Amino acid sequence: MIIGAGIGGLALAQALHHGGIEVSVHDRDPQVGATGGYRLHLDDRACEVLRRHLSPQHYHALLASSVSRASLRRYTWADHHLRPLVTRPSDQGTDTLMIGRVPLRTLLTHGLDDQVRFGAEYVSHEVLSDGRVTAHFADGSTDTADVLVGADGTRSRVAASLAGRELADPIGFGGIAARTPLTARTRDLLPDIVNDGPVLALGLKGASVFMQVHDPSGGPAIDPASCTTVPAITEAPSLVWGLSATETVLPPPPCRG
Repeated sequence: MIIGAGIGGLALAQALHHGGIEVSVHDRDPQVGATGGYRLHLDDRACEVLRRHLSPQHYHALLASSVSRASLRRYTWADHHLRPLVTRPSDQGTDTLMIGRVPLRTLLTHGLDDQVRFGAEYVSHEVLSDGRVTAHFADGSTDTADVLVGADGTRSRVAASLAGRELADPIGFGGIAARTPLTARTRDLLPDIVNDGPVLALGLKGASVFMQVHDPSGGPAIDPASCTTVPAITEAPSLVWGLSATETVLPPPPCRG
């Protein structure tokens, strides 16, 4: 039983499922698409894990849902006027996946069918006399398994329950992640520096802004039409960006229990 249907929890569920081990996954999100929509860059080690535990057709769909590596020619660190400070060419010789978090998460649920339950908020668990574990959820339901895995993020309730205290402490630094749809109008506003890859602009007093164009429709890794067994998911083009700064200049985060 896995608490948390994020990338890690779903990847583990796929590995167990394909290994013939019965698995259930519970997540408090109402549905698979209710998650942050930023882009993820998976390196060769992550790609190897996915290739090992997914069918070739399944991994093929991940490639078709990602952006071509040709769009990642270099990494740039710039000042707050977007003047380059340091650039580093990307390694074109290793496997990589540049894919939106929503398509990746959605595709990782493929084939798990009713083994993934959304709208299931973990509250607590208890170890039974036979060694098995029963998890209790906010809606009053329960699930029992031989092993309980906490894959519910940085502020993991499972980990806190095991430790008897919160394990994540605020450090006075936070961020805001967002994406801006790329239309004919907004494309004209993009600085040239973002055309070759991600940019991290370092500002004053520890603030920084990250920017990267995400356009699967303009150049997917492989043709989505070739995915007949597991359909690819092509996102609309956008500018993925994020602001990082001390919490004194950021609005308070929303409460989520």
